[in-house]
Amino acid sequence: MSPDRMMNKRGMRWTGAAMSIGLVVGLMALIPACGDDLNVGDDGAGGAAGSDAGTGGSAASAAGAGAGVSTGGSGGASCTPTTCEAEGAECGTISDGCSGKLRCGPCESGQVCDANTLKCLTTVEACEGENAECGFIEDACGESVGCGTCEANLICNGSTGQCVECAEPDCNGRCGTVPSDCGGSVDCGSCDGDNVCDVVSQTCVACEPTTCMARGAECGTISDGCGATLDCGACAAGRACKTNVCQEDLPPDECINQGAECGQINSSCTGLPLDCGTCVPGEICSGGICVSCTPVTCEDLGAECGTVDDGCGNQLYCGDCLVDGESCGGGGTANICGSCTPTTCAAQGKNCGSISDGCGGQLECGDCTVAGETCGGGGTANVCGTCTPKTCEDKGAECGTVSDGCGAQVQCGDCTVPGETCGGGGTANVCGSCDPTTCQEENAECGTISDKCGGQLDCGICTAPGETCAGGGQPNICGVCVPKTCAANNCGTMQNGCGGALDCGDCTTPGETCGGSGTANVCGVCTPTTCNDLAAICGTLSDGCGAALNCGDCPPGAQCIDNKSCCTPKTCADYPGQCGSFATGCGQNITCTCSVGVCNAGNCCVPKTPDQCANCGSTEPDGCGGTVVCNPC
Repeated sequence: MSPDRMMNKRGMRWTGAAMSIGLVVGLMALIPACGDDLNVGDDGAGGAAGSDAGTGGSAASAAGAGAGVSTGGSGGASCTPTTCEAEGAECGTISDGCSGKLRCGPCESGQVCDANTLKCLTTVEACEGENAECGFIEDACGESVGCGTCEANLICNGSTGQCVECAEPDCNGRCGTVPSDCGGSVDCGSCDGDNVCDVVSQTCVACEPTTCMARGAECGTISDGCGATLDCGACAAGRACKTNVCQEDLPPDECINQGAECGQINSSCTGLPLDCGTCVPGEICSGGICVSCTPVTCEDLGAECGTVDDGCGNQLYCGDCLVDGESCGGGGTANICGSCTPTTCAAQGKNCGSISDGCGGQLECGDCTVAGETCGGGGTANVCGTCTPKTCEDKGAECGTVSDGCGAQVQCGDCTVPGETCGGGGTANVCGSCDPTTCQEENAECGTISDKCGGQLDCGICTAPGETCAGGGQPNICGVCVPKTCAANNCGTMQNGCGGALDCGDCTTPGETCGGSGTANVCGVCTPTTCNDLAAICGTLSDGCGAALNCGDCPPGAQCIDNKSCCTPKTCADYPGQCGSFATGCGQNITCTCSVGVCNAGNCCVPKTPDQCANCGSTEPDGCGGTVVCNPC
């Protein structure tokens, strides 16, 4: 593989440490990665040719978004991007040779993406390739891979990855308690005369008091110059303390490789989620890129109580209602103080259990008195009814598991015909075989699609200059991406459809907010809905304007069902002497066991003992579906 194609080409970093009884003593530094910070596309999902427009590219697309947009330069000849296969890369991220990047896919579970070859190897193969018998190496995405530990009385040399004999520290010129590579520590004694033992360097020095400011230390711990330490504080969010100076906390190498500065991506080595960090205050993460956000206030939203969203991912507390009889949203308007008229059981069509009165109180709607009926048994919460369980035949199911409609599950068996699977023919819980589709049948020119049989199809990459997969707006079709403008939008931040972001300004008309009328990125006035409008009597709902509606609480132990009713679920105590799966009456089911005896046909049964047999020396039914060996005669 040519060096200019490698995005994360490096010798594997040694992070192994001298180890004895699991003590990690040292770490080696990272060998810097080479490669540029460009956009990323999956191989077969649109690594694009370089743009020759000469106008520059858009912001980096979110990692793994598959856009594969190349950044433009000052113009020049067209470029044909390479592929992972052509470069012999099975995993990791590489350059496409046209200013874009290719994500060559993760390795299978238990395998390691080798940083030198970008091949999927076992951990043993990867460690052997680096001649490492202990400590840690790095994969192609900068993640540590453990190569084992050393036997007793040996430690791991972090720079070589080899097990060596441990050595006690030399106390010459040192003082105080010094950690030992062999485990524990060595007392190197105290200092003579007026000298003190510096707790950081563990050497004898003359006492010269200092401060964090005098030492230029912004964070962490330093020596106070007289045998003690100074705490210089912590760094702000998004910054890390390095050599006592707050510096930008860079995301993992793989985030940088894929062009993501916030949010989550999937590693091109392991396929696992990887956290790329958060944005600073005043910014939000949009498509893996931090964009600016101006939070609104309670006054901006006209909210006088409760909690509202500030539009930037945080919550604002707008106070409590102080007038007797008023509650937040009580008058029907979210986050506005007002009085509330409680509902009734009859008004809600309920005849059992507990429900909210819509004003923070509870209503008791009684019990079911008809034999065989339970509260919610017919499928409607807080309404008495009976439930008739469905069978596999009733539901037309011949395999897998289905609900019986009464809160329990029914096992409908397995498929026995070779080549058939449950749902394989496209119908759930019915045995059938599946004929996978092709890229040609689905008119897919690029990217990855489902084969409709549980697998994936790689439909290739776009090779025409300037084209990307879905660039023209059609999924899995190669095309040129034309960035959107703010012509139809007048506020907020939005994606330009080509991996970049647009700032469409702010709303200036009093009372209008961005998206207030229900259309994103368009200024308008929002009319909030109410609990009464939604026929909600419990729980929390959105008012449609970015705030929350509190429609009341259910009594202790009760559950809010679809914001329409409160339901107190049955427990096993409501089914004395019974066992198995039972409906709670609130759309769920519980499993009850026997405290004494065994479960037999849904009832708890105490089996007969050997001394209760009618005939000695025989084997008799135990009365609970089993048998008992009777006492000998």
